[in-house]
Amino acid sequence: MVKFLQAIACFGLASTCAGLRRSSGRVKEAKASSADNNDLLDTLEQMVGKFEGEIARTVARDLIPAIPAATERTANMLLASDNCSSSWNSFTYRDLKRAVSSNYKRRPFKCSRQLFSRQSVDKVLRLFGSSAKATNAHRGAKWVAECILQDMLDKYGSSEGLTSWDSRTLRKFPGMQSTITSYYKDLTTLGLRDINEWDNVTFGILNHQFNKLGPAYMHATGEMKHYLHEYLKKLFLISVGPQMVHRFRDSSAKLAENSKYRPALLYANIQWAIEFESHGVQLGHPAADPENVELGKKVLQLYGQCINYFYSHSVPHLRMEAEDDLLDHAILLYTIWNYRYVTYFMTQNPTPAQCGSGNSWSMVPHVAAHSIISLIGSMDLAGDTMGAWGTYRPLSLMMAGAGMVQTCDGQVSGTR
Repeated sequence: MVKFLQAIACFGLASTCAGLRRSSGRVKEAKASSADNNDLLDTLEQMVGKFEGEIARTVARDLIPAIPAATERTANMLLASDNCSSSWNSFTYRDLKRAVSSNYKRRPFKCSRQLFSRQSVDKVLRLFGSSAKATNAHRGAKWVAECILQDMLDKYGSSEGLTSWDSRTLRKFPGMQSTITSYYKDLTTLGLRDINEWDNVTFGILNHQFNKLGPAYMHATGEMKHYLHEYLKKLFLISVGPQMVHRFRDSSAKLAENSKYRPALLYANIQWAIEFESHGVQLGHPAADPENVELGKKVLQLYGQCINYFYSHSVPHLRMEAEDDLLDHAILLYTIWNYRYVTYFMTQNPTPAQCGSGNSWSMVPHVAAHSIISLIGSMDLAGDTMGAWGTYRPLSLMMAGAGMVQTCDGQVSGTR
């Protein structure tokens, strides 16, 4: 079977490398080319050096030492392994619906039991200044997006007041609609611009978060320390890949040399989320879903073993391809899995506890940002085959995951 991880050596080329098979010689060559490669650590240190404020830099230096070695191990493991099952190549619309229905039995998605959707992706995206593109043309992407939009109403309707996707309902969450609209516009624009223009948005968000949370991290203990450590480390895992591409965008040789880190960092991001939710399951947290943890493990294999990641000199820069239906298989299951994970992750946000009783802080704006800007947006803007998903996901994840601020009285705004 053709294996696309072999083809990531072509990361620095504008053309794709479909059809190449991985050989032991190429694996050894890839390992040798980066055996003494300090580019990942150097990039992390450059990022730390750009932070404004000594506390932010101190916290960042506490977080980054383990990342390069762990990423190197993951990259070499992925290069040496061959675990993309041929049975995964075919993934029809019926297979998608069956996978969601069979995986989520304890807390099923309502969409898996409905013949017709009650939500219009296009109608919802128009509330945020856009319209449905791939989520209109691609049947599977449309269904997954509809599932997420329906589930948010089911989950947060009675508890948080999200009873409908309309302007009147969105006004219950002051600032949410305008903030998501602004970021969605940025995402649409930046995805079609040179990668050197991303930094003002993505690094600005990163810098703000480390300056904001650095002092709390320095004094935190126990579960709070664990949350802040994992959250801030996650921001590095999201942003360092695009930073490396930005740094070496004019050197095809360097892009090829560092190509193996792209799947490794994405793999690490997914693994991080699986472990975070698994920790919640072990603690008995009611929002942590053991079925979601299990689906995450399959998503991890799909992204780590079955997809070719490459850099294109034309925009969108960061692209993906795979055999047959593997790209659909990976992206669609990833999107439904990550949405369910986000609904757990946001329950761990310490802000409402810090605000005290009687506050108006809500999970809805943050789950909506993840869902609309990043999960639905990354599919929708990535083209009919969703091959540009790798461009839009890291950009949008910084916006949704770290770019929104909500006060104790529920006012939402963007981080710039």
